[in-house]
Parts: sequence; C-alpha cells; structure tokens
Amino acid sequence: MGVAEFTSISYNLNELLQSHDLEELGTEFTQEEMDSVIKSLRKNHAHRPDGFNGLFIKKCWNLIKPEFCHRTDQIIRVQV
Repeated sequence: MGVAEFTSISYNLNELLQSHDLEELGTEFTQEEMDSVIKSLRKNHAHRPDGFNGLFIKKCWNLIKPEFCHRTDQIIRVQV
C-alpha cells in the first residue's frame, strides 16, 4: 500500500474570522420565511435521522405549523 505524505496547511485567519452583525439573529421568523423554507424542502430527502422527508413535512405543514411556530418563538425568546 502507498503512504501519503503530509506537507502543510496554512490559513489566513483574517479572512476566516470576520466580524458579522448578529443583531438579526434575535428577531422572530416571519410566517412567509417559514413557509418559504418548507416549500424549498426536497421531497425525497430526510434532513434528520427521524426519517421525515420533505414530502411528509409539506403534506403535514398545516397540521404541524402552529406547534412549530410556537416552539420556534420559544427558542428565539431564550436569552443565551
């Protein structure tokens, strides 16, 4: 078998560590933003190991949307 030889890796930390305005991360998501994300889900792909694919979420969105929005609001309101 062959052996790979490591040479080196270098990074420009000034480019990697940029300051970002994170103020908007504490704002609530709009209904339109959430609906847009759900519409953009791929139908045959499960985003988590729970096995619920995009098609399932899209078909059940009207049922799960109120609880999902409530839980999302709770998470955003928690001050870390």
